[in-house]
This record gives sequence, structure tokens and C-alpha cells, in this order.
Amino acid sequence: MIKHYNAFISYKHADLDNKVAATIQRSLEHYKIPRKLQKKTGKKRIERVFRDKDELPITSNLSDDISYALEHADYLIVICSTNTRKSIWVEREIQFFLQNHSMNQILTVLADGEPQDVIPEILLSEEKTITDEDGNEQVVRLPLEPLSCDWRLPERKAKREELPRLAATLIGCSYDELMNRQRQYKMQRLTAVFAMVMALALGFGAYMVYSNMQIHKNYLQALYNQSKYLANASRNQMEKQQRITALYLALEALPKDETDEKPVTTEAIRAISDATLAYCPQSGSDINPIWNYSMPDHVRTFHVSEDGKRLLGIDRVKNIIVWDTDTCEQITKLENVEDLDTADFIGPDAFLVMQGEVATAYDSHNGEKLWEYENDNYLKTDIIPTADDKNVLLYDSEKVLFLDVATGQVVKSCAVELPEEDDDLLMRVTLSPNAKKIAYRRGSTLEDTYALGVMDLESGERNEILLEDNMFRFCWADDEHLVASFVSPGLESSSALGTSVILASTETPIICYDGNTLQEIWNQTYVGTAVAVNTDFMRMPAVDAISYYSGNIYAMYDIATGSLLHSYDVGDAIINVSDPNGTGSPSVLTWSGRVGSPLSGWEKDAIGLQKIMTDSVIAGEVNHGLYAQQDDGNNIFCYRSGVYDKDYTAMGDGLKLQGSVLFTNYLMNDDYLVILTDEEKGATISLFDVKEGKLLQQIPLGTAEDKSYQYELMEIKEDKLYLSTKADSIEVTVDLKDYHIENRERTYEEQDALKAEEEKKLEEAAEEKEFYESLNLRGASEPLYYEYHTMPDGQKLFFVVFADGTLSRYDADTKEFIGKTDIMISGGTKYRDPIFTWDDEKHTLYLQLDTILSIVDTETWITESIVYQCLGYHAGSDRFYIYSKGGEEGNEIGYYKHYTVEDLIQKAKDILHGTEMSPEEKAMYGIE
Repeated sequence: MIKHYNAFISYKHADLDNKVAATIQRSLEHYKIPRKLQKKTGKKRIERVFRDKDELPITSNLSDDISYALEHADYLIVICSTNTRKSIWVEREIQFFLQNHSMNQILTVLADGEPQDVIPEILLSEEKTITDEDGNEQVVRLPLEPLSCDWRLPERKAKREELPRLAATLIGCSYDELMNRQRQYKMQRLTAVFAMVMALALGFGAYMVYSNMQIHKNYLQALYNQSKYLANASRNQMEKQQRITALYLALEALPKDETDEKPVTTEAIRAISDATLAYCPQSGSDINPIWNYSMPDHVRTFHVSEDGKRLLGIDRVKNIIVWDTDTCEQITKLENVEDLDTADFIGPDAFLVMQGEVATAYDSHNGEKLWEYENDNYLKTDIIPTADDKNVLLYDSEKVLFLDVATGQVVKSCAVELPEEDDDLLMRVTLSPNAKKIAYRRGSTLEDTYALGVMDLESGERNEILLEDNMFRFCWADDEHLVASFVSPGLESSSALGTSVILASTETPIICYDGNTLQEIWNQTYVGTAVAVNTDFMRMPAVDAISYYSGNIYAMYDIATGSLLHSYDVGDAIINVSDPNGTGSPSVLTWSGRVGSPLSGWEKDAIGLQKIMTDSVIAGEVNHGLYAQQDDGNNIFCYRSGVYDKDYTAMGDGLKLQGSVLFTNYLMNDDYLVILTDEEKGATISLFDVKEGKLLQQIPLGTAEDKSYQYELMEIKEDKLYLSTKADSIEVTVDLKDYHIENRERTYEEQDALKAEEEKKLEEAAEEKEFYESLNLRGASEPLYYEYHTMPDGQKLFFVVFADGTLSRYDADTKEFIGKTDIMISGGTKYRDPIFTWDDEKHTLYLQLDTILSIVDTETWITESIVYQCLGYHAGSDRFYIYSKGGEEGNEIGYYKHYTVEDLIQKAKDILHGTEMSPEEKAMYGIE
């Protein structure tokens, strides 16, 4: 049984009173006493507040439970409302409570109404015993004004302001003290909550910062990976000779501006260096890609104007585009030309578009329509300009037309008489070089009968012969000879289907006819083995010959006799043969992208080929450049000679060294570059100041009969150049200040000193070789050179240059293999010791092997650039000294500055003329 109550709540069992009583009971029993007041009052909480929930009968006395609770309660809390004075039980409970307690232990709570109206009357006065003036005790009732808790306030405010009045009395402290402690407690709680919120905020902020850092780190890593991917794609395109695409990709692999977070990767520097041909001086013909002319769809065919100034392309959806080949800019575009058959140039100023019966001429400078000719019959697709470019020959199934190129007027029309009983048609017409005769092929596909004819355009006289075999090609060899090739029925030939290829020896009869009578003059059999992609004749008037190519064989025949003059097997399908210079030495283009010409001075027919073009070439033309069309491609590729890095500074005011710059005939140190060549005055030293980048002097070593091979460059020491003669022990000393030359014979002591020095070098090399052999590298390529170097972190490395073009790294202490780097070497042969120049501050190695220098990033160990025909790197001026081959003009000596990334980007932009990748190309490589 409960022995103690902190308070007893007395109230009228009405709705409002019930609600207030229940709220006060619950609030007091859950009231949190501040910790400091707990220590002071000894009360940790208000434990029990009695509230009777049952309405007592009117006639009943107080129950034992209520009486017990009233008797054992510290305080009586009276809920005062307009209902309270109606309750006899509230008054009885007050009276019973006062039997054991004082009036000060009764607390009132105003639920509604005014205090004088709702507080029970028993609580508004108090009996007191007083002593009057006479000393007599008297009992009097004095009025009271009890302090009440005002619960008429909004409940939330009442709980906050009035409930503490009750609680303060119950726990034995003042209201102000409780409120102050409560405020302190709330402040502490708020502070704790704020601290917790701040901690959470800081933690969340730190997490967000960390997350953002991780996201940004991953973003930068993604940019790094994208840069490497695009750089590798660029180099792959460069290997395929698609230089313009390579340039686009290399630029995309690098930051576009200062705000771009894309990192500068070594791979991207290498890609843009390769694509811009950076550090590539003139080395000979220097045939390189200069532009990709793009069509909307796969290219069907293309033509170059005779003067090489214009390029015309046709794609499979019948678009025609004409470009200026000097600026690479598009001049005009005809889109989706209806009924398009073909188009070609008809002189330097116009091109002709064939559409069924209609031929339309356009200005090739601006694309404006010049004239239109409509025929009464379907025009064949051949467009044959005359040699003087004044007229163009067109033909239909029964007549030949000559149109004026300027006006489109018919200058001449010649009908070809055809057999009336047969369904014969003109199938092909070709014009003689002097434009006086035509040769034609007619026939009936229904009757399978064919004839070859010749017609004089002035007299109309003609001759014909029936053909027993199917004619494949025919051509005027000159004005008096006509040649034709035939395909014999049932003859097996090489063929390709998908990835499968069948190679067979294919025999093609070639017959030469008299250009007037069509009498047979000679007969030859052409034999080829490769699959034929293109087949054609080519006139070679410079050597009175006619050439024929099909498959892998290019053959040249004497026009008069038919004797085989030359036969060249190129080992590949021939795409085109031309003689642009008219010298009788043709250029041959092949399917795999090789370009070649016959080699002179060989006992047997030989042809030299070089990989220049892209792969899978199905059409090509040499005319003021080299143009190639790739199978199922949208581009026409243009290559030109003399394409190299011209941004070098030449030394010597136009000086051209006539002698060859060999691997062994130059020396360079921090002050001088010395080159030994054969000039007009004989063996000559050309002396350059590498700090200032200028020619100092050319110094002949002797007479005009002296040759450079007679001397050996030894060393540059203290402003003196030392040479030796190979035939004897003469030492030649050249003073590099006054250019005085002194010849003297070495003493025995000097010869012994030189031998000792050589032996010391051999001993050092032997030690390095011994270390290399201790690595036990089985199957490795031939080592060319060894080098020790201590890296900035203190690790000592052992480097090996291999003949396969790799630089391997090993730990010099543990012999552990660390990695290898692809570098560039000249043919795997060592003519002189490599030169390792280390720039540890910039993390760069300049490795020169003969006349090729590789710039290697020593953080990634990736080669970032190659300098060709390099004579040396000068660290003081950060220059690469080179020689540029000018052919018969001689070799020019100069230097490239070390390009920055910005320099390389600008070089690429200059080449691209402000053009950008197409949206389709960007999508292919994931570029936004």
C-alpha cells in the first residue's frame, strides 16, 4: 500500500476539470527537476500525485482510499472552475485535508472563471485566534487571497509558466529558483543539442567535403583515363595515316583552356607531337597527310581537276561537294541530286553533272550554274574533255556529241550507224589524243554480239571488227594504235569473298590494233595473280609505251612491237598507275596504302614501295598531291610531299651543307656544334655557337681533294677541336677561337695515353656488361648500351638500351626488373654511344641514339616526343639542334625550341584551320 503522496488533486468530475486534473497529474509526475535542485531538496522527482477518477455518489462519505490519500498527501491541489462550487465533495475533501494540514498546503488551479467566483469559499477565509487589547483570545475569520496557478492560459503556456509554481511548492523551492534552474537546464540542453547538431553538421560537412573530394578525385581520374584513351586512339589513327582524325583526337585529349580540369598526360603530349609532326625536319620527299575531305555518306568516287586546284567528291546518297585544294575549304555542295549518274571536271573552271538525259555545268570557283543541255536520249556516264578543254565529248546509245564547255551549245554531232536488225547500242566511246577519231564498242546484250569500231570524226569513215571474246578495256595508245584487253570465257581468276581469298594465275589477252584499219598488230598475254580491284591502261608517250595493270602486276609494252619492256610485281592489288610528270617513270598506288615507283640501276625489274596512305584504298589519284579513297569510308585523304615541321630556326643565313651529315661526323658540347662534311673546298668543319644559335665559321681542313672520311672527330676541349687522320697518327687541332689549324704527329706517349683511355672505357663497359649478364635475361633483344643513374629519390638504377627499341630499367642493388619504355632507334645499329641527358628537376630524360632523340618523362616513363635528325640537345638554351635535308640543295642546320603543350596545341589548330570533329565522330569516341 502506498504510504505517501506528493499531492492530492481535488476537482469536480466535469469535462474541463477532468482534462485539467489529468494534465496536471501527468505533467507533475513527469516533471524533470534540475540536477542541482535535486541535490539541494533531496527530491529527484515528483513520485505520486493522487487523482480520483470515479465520481462519488452524493450520499456517500469519503471512501477509505480517498481519506487515506488525503491524510498521506503533502499538498492538496484544487481545480477551480465554475463547476467547483457545485461539488460538495471538493469542499469535503478540503475540510478533511485541513484536519491534518494547514491552509498553506492547499494549492489552487484556475481552470476558468474569476478567482472570487470559482475558488471554494472555505479557501477564501481562514479562522485565526487573536489576542485583543484586553488580552482575551478570540477566533476570527480573516479573508484570504490565495495565489493560484492560472490554467486559463493556453495549455502550452500554462505548462511552461504555471506548472512550475505547483512543482516548486511540491519539491520545496521557490518559483524563481526553479525557473532559473529550469532555464539553465534548458540552456544546457539547448547547448548540448546545438553542440550535437553542430557536431552532426560538421561531421556531415566533413563527410560531404570528403565525398566531394572523392567524387572530384574520381572525376579527375576519369578525365585522366579519357585523356589516355583519346591519346591512344589518336596514335592509332596516325598509324593508319588518318592524320586529321588523329589531330582532332589529340586536341580532345588535352585541356581546352585554363578552366578545363583535364590533366596533361604524357600520352597526350606524344599523340599531339606525332600528329603535328613536331620535331620532324625535312628528310626527303616527306609525303604526309594534310587533310581529310569528308562526305556525308560513303564516298562513291572522286576527281581532281587537271590543274590540281579543285577536288570533286560524290557519295552514295548523291551528294556532290567541290573543295579548294589550296585552302581545303568547301566551294559548293549539291545535295541529293536527283537521277545523278556522275560528275567530273570539264576544264579548270567548270564541272559537269550528268542526270539521265540532262547535263548541267557549274562554275568550279563558286558553284554557280553555267548552262544545261537536255538530250533526246539517255546520256552515258563518260565525260571526255578534249585536250584543249574547249569541248567535252558526250554520247548516248547511238550518237556522239561535242558540247562547247563555255556555253553548252552542240558543236558537233556524229551518229554511229548501227545494224537495224539487231538491238545494238553504243556501249563505250573513247577519243584519240588528237581528238580526230573515236573508238567505240557496240553490241547487243540480247544477241550477245559485240563489235569494235573506229570512226574518223571529219570524214565519217569508219571500220569495224566483230569480237569473238568479251572485251574488258580498250584505249588509244597513241593516235595510230588502239589496245584492248579481253576476258576469255570460262577463264578462272582470283577472287575475294569476305575474309576468304582465292588466288589463281589469271591470263588476260592484250591486242594492239591499227587505229585506222583495226588490223591486229601484236598480241600479248598479261598474267596476274592478285585479286583485281582496279584495271586499266595508261598511255606513256614519253617512252612510246602503253601500260596495263590489274591485280598485282604492272606491265609496260612497246607500242610499235608489243614487246614487254617491264613487268613489276608489287605484291598487292594495284589501285592506280599514273605518270603525272610525263617522264615515263610511273607512280603506283596499292590497296594496302603503299606508293612506289620503278627503281633504276637494277638488273631485273624492281619497284620501291613505301607505306604512305591509309589501308583498304579502292581509288587513288596523283595530281598536285596524292588523293586516296578508302573502302566504305566517308573521307577522301590528301597527301602531299614537303610536309614536315618547318618551325625550326636555320643557322648560317641560307647555308646549305652539300656533304651528307653522317652519324659519326659531328660533335656537340655546351658551347659548340661541329659538323664535318665534304664541301667545294674539300673536307670542311662547320662551326656553330649553340648558346647563341648561329654559324661561327666554315673551316676547310686542307685542299679540295681532302675528303671527310679521311678524318675522325675526337673531342672538343677548352675551345679546341681535336681530329685524327685515319691513315696515320697525325693529330689535327683546330682552335675554335681564331680558327687556326695545327697538324702534328702524336708522340708515343700521347698514343699510349689514348690507348690507356680507350682501355679504361672498355673496362667500364666490361663492368656494365658483366652486370647486365648477371641479370640472366633469356630471349632478350640485343643490348646496345648500358647506363647507371641515381634518381632524385636516391634509388640507383641500371638502364639497358635494346636493339628492339626499348629502354629497360633495373634496380642496381637488387637486380629487380622495374619496367621498360618504348623509344626510337635508327635500325637497331649503334654507330655512336647513346647520350643520356638527365633533367631531374623537370623529370625528363633526353636519350639520343645516333641522330634520333627520345624525350622521356621519368615520372611515367613514357616517351612524350621524338626529335628526328637530331645532332644534340642543348640544356642551357633548351633547344634541339637538327639538320634538314633539302635534296640537291643540301642540308640546312638549325634548331627547334622545346615546344610547350600550348605550342603543340596551337600547331594542331593551325593545321586544322579552325575545323572540328563531326558530331558522329565525337559520339564514336564518347566526346561530349
